[in-house]
This record gives sequence, structure tokens and C-alpha cells, in this order.
Amino acid sequence: MSYDRYVLKKRRKQLGLTLQAVADKAGIDIKQYQRFESGERELASASFATSVQVLNALELDPVKYAAGEYEIKELIYRGHDNRLYNYDTDEPIET
Repeated sequence: MSYDRYVLKKRRKQLGLTLQAVADKAGIDIKQYQRFESGERELASASFATSVQVLNALELDPVKYAAGEYEIKELIYRGHDNRLYNYDTDEPIET
């Protein structure tokens, strides 16, 4: 999994945001954000402004991101239904 895909998706899920919510916060089209999160396009290939807007929407520090310092270790996230899910499988975790 690419660094962009790993960090962007995991952080979005940690924040409980939808793809649309991140795109809206970043001021970009949802399809553009989907390309970053899916790994189809690297965030580094976008304009500096767009990259910073996406990272700000996800509350990530651009300098740390560029240096590859983000490793989001939590393997679970809380869904919109307030249930816990496994990040890798998107399966609910029974508690």
C-alpha cells in the first residue's frame, strides 16, 4: 500500500470523515481526493496548495507528511454508526 493511500485513508477513518467531507474541507472535487486516497495519484504530484489543503483537512502536518514521518498505528477505527471496525478488512469488531 502506498504511503499516501495508507496515511490518508487511515487518518480519514480516524477522524470519522467521509471522502466527501475531506474533499469539501480541502476545497477540491471528491474524485480528485479519491485518486489520492486510492493511490491512483500521489499527493506530491498535486500543486503545493492542493497538497496542503488536503493535509490540513486531515489535520496532518505537511512537513512531517513530506518527510514520511506519519505512521498511523491504530488498526481500528470508529465508523459513523459508532461501531469499531478493523482498518484492513473494514469488518466490524465485536465488543
